[in-house]
Amino acid sequence: KIEEVCDVLSGKRIPKGETFSSQPTEYRYITVSDMGEKYVCSDKLQYITPRTEKQISRYKVKDGDIIISVAGTLGKLNIITSDLEGVNLTENCDRFTNFRRINPEYLYYVLSSDLIQAQIEASKTKNGQPKLALERIRNFIIPVPHQAKQDQLVSVMTSIDQHIASEFAVLEWYYKIKSGLLQQLFI
Repeated sequence: KIEEVCDVLSGKRIPKGETFSSQPTEYRYITVSDMGEKYVCSDKLQYITPRTEKQISRYKVKDGDIIISVAGTLGKLNIITSDLEGVNLTENCDRFTNFRRINPEYLYYVLSSDLIQAQIEASKTKNGQPKLALERIRNFIIPVPHQAKQDQLVSVMTSIDQHIASEFAVLEWYYKIKSGLLQQLFI
C-alpha cells in the first residue's frame, strides 16, 4: 500500500471569506491549474495574504514531494522542485511526502502508470464533481521492487522524458519558422 512507503497528506482551502492577494506577497499558493506536465508552473502561482497563510500554514509542500489532483481533474501528478519549498497547497490536491524504501521519482512514474490511473478511475466518487478520497489513495497497491530496480527505471524514464522535451523544442522551433514564413507571405 502507498501508505507503507510514504505519507499522504491533504492540501487546504483558502478560508471562507478570504481571497487571493491582489499584490505579490512572500506567500504563494498552488492550485490544480498551476500543474504542468511533470512540474508546477511556478511563474503563474497566485499569492495569499499573511493573514490567510497563518490560517493554512500547516499545508505546505516540500522539495521532492509529489502532488496529485483529487477534485475535478483526477490523477494529475507533479513533482515539487526546490523553488517551491514551503508553498501552500490547495485542498484539490494531496501530497506524497516522507518517503520510505521508495525513490520519489519512481513513485511518480508508478502513479502516472495505467495501473494506478485505473485505480483512480475506479475509486472516484460517482456523483457531482469527481473526487478522490485521501484514504483510498493511501490504500492503492503499488509494486515496490528493490532500490536498484527503482533507480534503473527512473534513469530510463528520465532519459525518455529528456528526449521528448528535446523533440518538443525542435517542434516549437519549426512552428515559429512556419509562422514567420506565413506572415512574410501575406505582407
